[in-house]
Amino acid sequence: MKIIKIESTPNKHTNKFVLDIILSKKMREYTQPDKNSLLSKSLMKTNQIASICIYNNFISVTKKDLIYWKNIKTKVKRIITRNLKSEFNLHNSQKIETDTRIQHSALFDKIQEVIDNYIQPIIAADGGYITLHSVTNNIVSIQMHGACINCPSSTVTLKSGIEVLIKHYFPKIVKVILI
Repeated sequence: MKIIKIESTPNKHTNKFVLDIILSKKMREYTQPDKNSLLSKSLMKTNQIASICIYNNFISVTKKDLIYWKNIKTKVKRIITRNLKSEFNLHNSQKIETDTRIQHSALFDKIQEVIDNYIQPIIAADGGYITLHSVTNNIVSIQMHGACINCPSSTVTLKSGIEVLIKHYFPKIVKVILI
């Protein structure tokens, strides 16, 4: 298991560290050190990292505003590499975390399926992740994570991408909003 490449994202504060294994099918996000995550504690204690998003085969790391990637990229890569085995128990098993969802309405589930099959792969390609929060009065509420947070392209992605696609499959939806 290793980092096979580091990619820039549309969010200049976020880099995507792509690995040669699937880490988790369930998105994990940290904006502060978590007692159960050695990786989050190690990265956050540098005081240079704003957030971490782990999904599929990548870890998106968002730096703080006044920090430059050229000064911390090697350190972040080293911390990720050093903590991979303990964070994911990869030395003991290849058990992959999966998303466990609660029951929702049929419309919610159908929209979630469109997100999972059509939208999420595109968002993940840029180091992001979206979660469907609710569907109320024909308004879809989503939350953005990873590289999508504070990305200058996120409004365009929301309105010209996500909303257009959801309205295409579900014409009764009037808008998609960000929470």
